[in-house]
Amino acid sequence: MSEIGEVFKAMHERNRAERWEHSRHNRLALAERGIQYDYRADTGTVIVDGFQFWTTTGKWYNAKTKQRGHGVNELIKLLEAEIQ
Repeated sequence: MSEIGEVFKAMHERNRAERWEHSRHNRLALAERGIQYDYRADTGTVIVDGFQFWTTTGKWYNAKTKQRGHGVNELIKLLEAEIQ
């Protein structure tokens, strides 16, 4: 394999590892707040009270209100506001 090919392969593997580390961190943040969710491991998606949350990118979507956002902390704030 050429040197450039090896560099791109290494970059791809590093990015893949980072995405799954983000996924683990985001799921841990939800669990620490006591938020129960349905995790779909094949897509890295979490379903919580009508919200669809992509743990690898941090993007979320509320199917009921068509609202979109980014970040696990913002999602947690919205979920906790709905509970109260």
